[in-house]
Amino acid sequence: MDEYSEYEGISLGEAAVWQKNKGVWEPSFRASRGVGIFAIAFGSDQQQTVGVEWGEGLTLWDNEGKRIETKKITSDDCCCSLIVTSENKPTVLVGVNSAIHCLALDDIANPRKISAAFHHHGEVKTADISPDLSLIATGSVDFKIAIQEVRPGNMAHLLWEDAHTERVNSVVFSPDGQRVYSGGYDWIIKCWSAQSGERLGEFSDSGFGRIGTLGVAPDGDMLFCSSVGNHRFVVLDRDLDPLIAISMGFDSIFRHVFS
Repeated sequence: MDEYSEYEGISLGEAAVWQKNKGVWEPSFRASRGVGIFAIAFGSDQQQTVGVEWGEGLTLWDNEGKRIETKKITSDDCCCSLIVTSENKPTVLVGVNSAIHCLALDDIANPRKISAAFHHHGEVKTADISPDLSLIATGSVDFKIAIQEVRPGNMAHLLWEDAHTERVNSVVFSPDGQRVYSGGYDWIIKCWSAQSGERLGEFSDSGFGRIGTLGVAPDGDMLFCSSVGNHRFVVLDRDLDPLIAISMGFDSIFRHVFS
């Protein structure tokens, strides 16, 4: 992990940064009233952190943890993916409840919905957007994973009917957009081809527990995974071979991001 100066993880209502040069987690900021933080991203200038709080909306924090600005986005959607462009604007946001909503935030105060699709028979628990902003991957309590193009009314590009045997809790694209990683409550992490749907690899460890969330390093060579409720964190290579296991102070982590 020497290539990355900072790595950020969030638990319920709290964020912390892994400082590589110190080898420790340092608290970053807390959500208002202890509510959940469901998505997070570093600003492209590394001077701000952008997050989405349950019931609050899109919030900007500076690197000292001071709240800069909060803008209401929706009243009922749970945010699953947040991308900050090189212009330091949060321009694409995926919020999910029982459907997919892709929001283009041309103006932080005036988000506009640009697509909605229904490919699941249960609540969507996770979503991610490909690096070129052309595809959305979603996972649901119906055990399915779907990939669709980001445009109104488009049918599913791929649909894995039985991706997992329990709910899908996390899906992420690789930085090149060629792979999709998924993690479920069945204690399994899988790797898929985003183009063909072929399953490329699998990781399972009965001692690790239910998969909480996944994060891919910027060069695509490492996958970071946290479990739900047992304070464990594992690093895998791109083919899902384990590299290192870590015990952490958090009970559960909702998101991973990298500087």
